[in-house]
Amino acid sequence: MTVTNFHTRYLVNIDWEAVSSPVYVGAITQQQLASEAEIRSEAQSGEIHRRFMSLVGRRATARFGTHQLAVALAECAQTGHVIENNGLIFYAQKYTKGSTPAAGSVHRKYTIAEGVLVPRTISCTHQGDAEIIYEAMATYDGSNAPIVEADSQSLPAAVADSERFTIGGVTIGSVSIDHIRQLDIDFGLMVLLVGADSDQYDTFAAVRGIAPSITLRGINIEWLKSTAIPWAGKTATHANTTIYLRKRDLDGFVADETEEHLKFTADGLCVVDTLMDDSGEQPGECSLTLPLRYDGTNSPLTVDTASAIT
Repeated sequence: MTVTNFHTRYLVNIDWEAVSSPVYVGAITQQQLASEAEIRSEAQSGEIHRRFMSLVGRRATARFGTHQLAVALAECAQTGHVIENNGLIFYAQKYTKGSTPAAGSVHRKYTIAEGVLVPRTISCTHQGDAEIIYEAMATYDGSNAPIVEADSQSLPAAVADSERFTIGGVTIGSVSIDHIRQLDIDFGLMVLLVGADSDQYDTFAAVRGIAPSITLRGINIEWLKSTAIPWAGKTATHANTTIYLRKRDLDGFVADETEEHLKFTADGLCVVDTLMDDSGEQPGECSLTLPLRYDGTNSPLTVDTASAIT
């Protein structure tokens, strides 16, 4: 048999207000849609074969990654957002054999009508481009399957791929942290999915807890120092702790004073957890972690998607 179906990722529509005014995210780096099916089957009465089988439940999830952090975070930031009104759509772009993506209404789309969309992580390495990962957990809206597939679809017009961000300056507790090789932000959202009455699908979703954290890896083993991050840790507040992701442009970077960079502030307690890790020919590495807390006013992690670097 010959191969006739070849599909790749495309844009993601993360608009949940009205499909008539969609918000498309481009620069999609990865896309996964899955449905965990629980099929119950067991042998009874001492038999070796199973006689009865039943589909007990299914839980549908979807994930995507993108380099368009500013666009995505402006729509769905630290606390996530409700999905409603068929508000999350993934596309599968079909290719023509021996050529490029096919023209016309020959593609496929997947629609999540109801659920919750949350950011999971932001990761960036030295000289790398920051990537944010989102996860959607679908619930049953009473009519449609949690994820509805549709064939013979046209693709929306491509959006400008104009955003790339990389590691900028980091200050924790008024201490400048340099020699950074990797930055990881974990948004720490715990999503609770609830079902009842032996329904096959969950029908309610809620963000039950938020415990974000920041991890840095670098090659300056003097991060652990009484004048930097001491053994007792360093208190971080929104007033003295900033993490910048610097926006790239054709010549290198957008000017610091231009309000197009990403700025995060945080509150928590920073500790150096790896003092030195050395093998091979590379410099010894160290790492620090900054678990965050609520200060009574601000979110543990705040983000400004249009900031200058100061």
